[in-house]
Amino acid sequence: MGPGHGGAIWSRALRAVLIALGAGCVALAALGWFGPSLVGALASPWMAQCWGLLAVVVALLMVARAWRAAAILAIPMAAVSLWVIPVLMPHESVAASRSLRIAYANVNAWNDPSADAVRWFEQADADVVALIECSVEWVDALRDAATREGRPWLHECARIEDEAIAGVVLLSRHPLRDARAIVSPHGRFPMIDATVDAPDGPIRVLVAHPVPPVGFGAVAMRDAELAWIARRCAAAEGPIAIVADFNDTPFGRALRDFGATSGMRSASVVSGLVTTWPARVAGVPWPAPLRIAIDHCFVSRGVDVAAFSAGPDIGSDHLPLLIDIAYGSRVGGEPARLGSQAP
Repeated sequence: MGPGHGGAIWSRALRAVLIALGAGCVALAALGWFGPSLVGALASPWMAQCWGLLAVVVALLMVARAWRAAAILAIPMAAVSLWVIPVLMPHESVAASRSLRIAYANVNAWNDPSADAVRWFEQADADVVALIECSVEWVDALRDAATREGRPWLHECARIEDEAIAGVVLLSRHPLRDARAIVSPHGRFPMIDATVDAPDGPIRVLVAHPVPPVGFGAVAMRDAELAWIARRCAAAEGPIAIVADFNDTPFGRALRDFGATSGMRSASVVSGLVTTWPARVAGVPWPAPLRIAIDHCFVSRGVDVAAFSAGPDIGSDHLPLLIDIAYGSRVGGEPARLGSQAP
């Protein structure tokens, strides 16, 4: 065996590994787009990582002069690009000034409020704070913080249960109207539906938490609840914003259907993809490229998004979100009339 023979073997082995890795990425992308129910729900969240890995594989195959394999894999990579790149990149720029700032977080039922986490909410200067998986300790900590800061959220709608994973709260500087905590006919966790009487006019704010896709039944329940909420939003009049742990990503069929049915658009149009989960794994902070986007804000027509970003690690497995929206006089029109709260 000559000295070059061993190198050739390693080269062929490397090409085989790259081709297998590329084929796996293609299979995952196909399952994410075409896979039924649970299969699609579990595969679709990872499309950004899948696309990035596929691009690396194609580049390495070209370096290895495996032209045919690189050309074959470049075709599905281009197809996945059409799906992924519009989600990754911002495609709307708004110069409107802020009407309302919303701080939202899934604080994790087993995560006690730390001083650093409470300080972030104190300094966020939010008009509205929306929390899910919220315990009594979190509500008390934020009430105390608001009092210390001299900008109390005097208005509140909450449903805190013994099972903290079902806890949900909406705190507001501005009066709340028609505020209630409800459970959808298809859901497990309560959601809040309230009208915030803000200076630029009333805006309806929803805080929701569809169940995670941990089985075929759970996927059906999540999809049915999102469809119910979407119809509820589509039937309403006036500006609406919903913040939620949707337990789906922009690559998932359920979230795409939600946007189409509700007529609302994601706040990420001004920022590109904002990943929030998992913020940490086994207590260790998790890098952004390996996280997925399951926490979202959607807004109705007539509402502009001035800013949308993730906050710092607050000890939860989710990062919080900070959203600035503008509507009514801030976007050059009169505040819209808030009408039906149809189911």
